[in-house]
Amino acid sequence: MRSQTTATAQLKSRSLQLDEREKLLDGVFTEVKKRLATVKTRADYGAIAMMLTREALTQLKVDQAEIHADEATRKALNLKELSKELNGQFTLSEPLEEGTGVMVSATSGKLNYDNTLETRLSRLQGTLRSSVYKVLMGEQA
Repeated sequence: MRSQTTATAQLKSRSLQLDEREKLLDGVFTEVKKRLATVKTRADYGAIAMMLTREALTQLKVDQAEIHADEATRKALNLKELSKELNGQFTLSEPLEEGTGVMVSATSGKLNYDNTLETRLSRLQGTLRSSVYKVLMGEQA
C-alpha cells in the first residue's frame, strides 16, 4: 500500500511538472507570435520575403500563381526576378487580411500554400518544443 501511495504521489508530481512545462512553452510561443510582425522592420526582410515566396511557389510546383502578401512584403518582393528564376508568371493579388508573409494560389485556384510567418511557426511548433524547453532550462539544445 505504501509503494502504491508513493507511485501515485510521484505520478502526480510528474504530471504537475509537465503541466508547468506546457504553460511555460505556450507562453513562449504566444510571445513569439506577438513579435512576428516586427520581422518586417529588419534590414534583410527583402531576402526573407523572397525566400518565403520562392518556397511557396516551389512547393506548389506551378508556373502561374497569384501572390497574396501583406503591405511590407509586397514592397519587398521582386516578382520579375522570381518569374525569371522559376520560369513562371507570378502576379500580386489582393493583400493579406492578416499575417506577415505570403499566401500563394495557383492560377487555377485549386492549390494554395500559406507561407506566412504565423503559419510557419504553427507548423514547426511541435518540433521546436523540446529544443525551446532545453534552452529555457539552460541545457544545450
